[in-house]
Amino acid sequence: MHYTGMLAMEVQADMQWDWNLVAVSVAIALAAAIVALWLATHVKYLWQIVVSALVMGIAVCGMHYTGMMAVNFVHNPALPPVEAMDLGVVAFSIIVVAMDVIIMVIAMAVVGANRNQLI
Repeated sequence: MHYTGMLAMEVQADMQWDWNLVAVSVAIALAAAIVALWLATHVKYLWQIVVSALVMGIAVCGMHYTGMMAVNFVHNPALPPVEAMDLGVVAFSIIVVAMDVIIMVIAMAVVGANRNQLI
């Protein structure tokens, strides 16, 4: 999803990739996600679920920032200029999506904790 989104960007620049850093970002994502998912399925207490969620957050952030470091944007005046979006709309959209994700994650953690207590 991250790299597809980056490729979908419309900028007046060419992207130059450092494929070693791309590989590192994918490795970070896979390793941390595997650990987080293992923790999420093998824990009994709410604090352990919170730790697994934090590990997953580290996986997402580690992959994202390493992936962003892997690309270099070089201005290309031959490409057509891109019109800027309204930053208020962009900010509002990001806030709404982030809050939706946070609410879903908290709800899933609570349901998962209750499920584990019933077993």
